[in-house]
Amino acid sequence: MNMLTSKNRKTPSMTDEDRQRISPSVLPRVMVERRLTWNLIHDLIDAGFTPHKTDVDAPVGGMSALQMFESIHSVDECRCYFKNAKGKSRWFLVVLGNDGYDAISDWGCPKDPSDGWDELMGKFCDSTEARFTL
Repeated sequence: MNMLTSKNRKTPSMTDEDRQRISPSVLPRVMVERRLTWNLIHDLIDAGFTPHKTDVDAPVGGMSALQMFESIHSVDECRCYFKNAKGKSRWFLVVLGNDGYDAISDWGCPKDPSDGWDELMGKFCDSTEARFTL
């Protein structure tokens, strides 16, 4: 499965103002980062994880996929937290501004892998790297 196009999810669009602020040579990488982070958020939700908070925003009661996405793209580096079905916290780190496909920089590996977090994160990142590297 290609994680950048999984389930043909429509990535939230950028405003014209945001698009104009980005250099034409950088825009393709930004679009990859946006698509990648949007699909990862939804793949995690589909796997039973709930968006909880980011380093930037910590709303009471968790956050929506769109709120997390907007939080990620409001800064250059952002740690995102999800909760599994048992309420245990899981995280991944996004670093924007490099090659695009490598925006997911790191993630926490739980001691108990039974919830599938580490496996899903590994497959997601492997599939994006395989698509964009020689």
